[in-house]
Amino acid sequence: MAIYSLLLDHAARGGLVGFSWHAGNPWTGRGVEDRTFVDLPQLFDPDHPPGPADDPRGGGAWKTQLDRIAGVLSRFNADDTVVFFRPLHESNGAWFWWGQQDPAEFAALWQGMFRYLTDTKGLHNLLWVYSANRNLDGTQEMNTTRYYPGDDYVDVVALDIYDDDLTDAASFKPGYTPLRYLGKPFAITEYGADNAWDGHPAHDGAVHLPNDKVLRVIKERYPLTVLATAWYSADGDNWQISDKPNPAALLLDPWAITR
Repeated sequence: MAIYSLLLDHAARGGLVGFSWHAGNPWTGRGVEDRTFVDLPQLFDPDHPPGPADDPRGGGAWKTQLDRIAGVLSRFNADDTVVFFRPLHESNGAWFWWGQQDPAEFAALWQGMFRYLTDTKGLHNLLWVYSANRNLDGTQEMNTTRYYPGDDYVDVVALDIYDDDLTDAASFKPGYTPLRYLGKPFAITEYGADNAWDGHPAHDGAVHLPNDKVLRVIKERYPLTVLATAWYSADGDNWQISDKPNPAALLLDPWAITR
């Protein structure tokens, strides 16, 4: 496929490659936001899933999904391309099937996935990214480190932030500080202006979160940031850098390394 050639060429020129994995619900076969049935212990050991190995539900389906993503990632393993791998993101939110589950069970799920892809599949070129959502309301359930799976299983810690001012919480900002104290490189893995809520459309990034403001806020509030990713534009919300005026204000600043 052309996408692999483009990414490998990008990596050969010193660029970074990253994958965010939106895994569908392995019990229902539906999308990431289907929370109708979840039993995380069935997924702890992909090498030995409960029930038949070809079970289309639960552990068997999870193994099939992991095999598929391993096939994608293995295309880069042979070329020693380092890949930022971001699975099961925003686990402190309640909108994906893996979100706001039992913290110990989520950690075991992540650790089993890590061992399977690293040891069983031999993928040693991955940088594992633990990516929390910003703490929207300051509650313990949305604590950005509540679902952290452990230092041995994470290379980069990150926040997804959709807010006109890129604040990581509504009031006392308890998101960034706990993450940076984990001692890992910090990234902003998704950012954009205010997201859609209660029937209101997403805010126009060109108006509410221009490129020069993005860089200014990162410098002021998140000075340890090593990577920032603008999420894609949709329905005229202008979140992408190129969809907003003056990309040079962000891309040509001395702080920015654009590879």
